[in-house]
Order: sequence, then structure tokens, then C-alpha cells
Amino acid sequence: MTSTPSNRELQLTAAQILADLLSVPDLPELTWNLHAIGGFTDSYTPPCLGIDLLEGHASSHQAVRDWAAYLGAEVTLRHGVTPDARLIVKGLHADVVVKIWCAPEHRDDLPSGRA
Repeated sequence: MTSTPSNRELQLTAAQILADLLSVPDLPELTWNLHAIGGFTDSYTPPCLGIDLLEGHASSHQAVRDWAAYLGAEVTLRHGVTPDARLIVKGLHADVVVKIWCAPEHRDDLPSGRA
């Protein structure tokens, strides 16, 4: 039986995944956020695509697509308007949900001024 990873193990795993992602060449720069989870580790294990631990905020819809292609994820429109790609990344201590997204106003799939 596998035990629930501790807060420290989840944070360490997410930080290691982030370090790996930061070393990827030739992809658009993202602003990364590693969420503080406190004692709520049960919310993150097992991983659920609706609850991300590590998120990258892109400055363009194309950047979300580029990262999604690299990670093997699909870009969807969260709430029908926000470009969003999510996937579960296997780590040493736990699996972590990574989300890449951009603000709706950066969508490039709509006529100008429609976001």
C-alpha cells in the first residue's frame, strides 16, 4: 500500500519538475507558480487534473500550444474562454499536476477584440 506523500515530498517533487521544465530550451518563457499546500496533501493525492500544484502562466495562446505540444497535453478552453493545458507528471515522490495557461485576452483564435 502506498502512503500519501507529505507536504514536503509534494513540494520537493514539484520543485524538481519545475527545475526540469526550466531547463527546456527553445520554448516560450512562462511565469511559474508552485502552490503552497499546507496540510492539505490529500487534495493533491492521487493527482486530479482539476487541482494543479504547479502552474505556468503564458503571455500568449501560442505559448500554451507550444508547451502543450512539448508535454504531450491537449489545450482546452477552461470555462469556455481560458486556454489551458493540464497533465500529470510523474515525480520521484509523487505525481504532480502541471497546468499551462494564458489569460483569455491573449487568445489568438478569435477575431480581434472578441476575447
